[in-house]
Amino acid sequence: MRVIASFPAALLAATAAVAADEPPVAAADWTITRNEWHWPFAVGGALAVTNEYGDIRVRVHDKDEIDALAHIQQHRDDPRLAAITLDDKAGPPRLVVAYEAGDIAEPPPAWRRRRVDLTVFVPSRISLTVTTRAGLAEVRGTRRPLVVTTQNGDIRLRIEGPVEARSAHGAVQVFFLGGGWEADSAIETATGSIEAILAEGLLVDAALATHGRITTDYSLLVTRRPGGDFKWGRALIGVPPPGAMPVYSRLTMRSNRGAIALLSSAVQSVSPRGELQ
Repeated sequence: MRVIASFPAALLAATAAVAADEPPVAAADWTITRNEWHWPFAVGGALAVTNEYGDIRVRVHDKDEIDALAHIQQHRDDPRLAAITLDDKAGPPRLVVAYEAGDIAEPPPAWRRRRVDLTVFVPSRISLTVTTRAGLAEVRGTRRPLVVTTQNGDIRLRIEGPVEARSAHGAVQVFFLGGGWEADSAIETATGSIEAILAEGLLVDAALATHGRITTDYSLLVTRRPGGDFKWGRALIGVPPPGAMPVYSRLTMRSNRGAIALLSSAVQSVSPRGELQ
């Protein structure tokens, strides 16, 4: 493992205006540090990334390693240090953000605003599990199975493989970028909205259910429960090539109260990193 030393808050403040993903500049009694970690990692396999203290952004790269970049914000008097660790001793490797317990019985309430925003670069062909509590979970470019879970955070995905995405109260947006996927995909919320965008050429068997509003660019058969506002719909999307046996990827979207949108895109291809062509 290689660790790059942290940078002072003054340096980050000078560059924050030109970096869209940088956290806001801290107040005078708060500090922001920027740390990097690097671990070798075999292509294939699985990785779990967990951050209960802020956002997670995952990108793919062409290296056989995991690179983690963390922006850590905490009160200048708080002695507890944050660290990102890779635990691969039991089961699939787990990348976890954690703070030292310290010997402070009751930290001042203001210290609870501490946060860590994490960006992780991974090989494209690994299976991922991403978990936050209230922070954003954003993943771009992955091709293997993906599981994303958050309680109150939003989820934003641009992917080529199957996904299970769940947020109780955050909004979920998934851009399926092509190729189809063998395993079933499922998106679920309690009150958060769901938006699925399908690249042109995909064959998808989509099922939707919610008490909220349904919006779609496709022909959709909708059934409403008598005496209530709960409704569910089904759509077969895409035209298979002539003479070919149609193989539809299954997509289920379900919310208790959130709106659901199933939309089309003219995008037909993607780069290896999930960037639109």
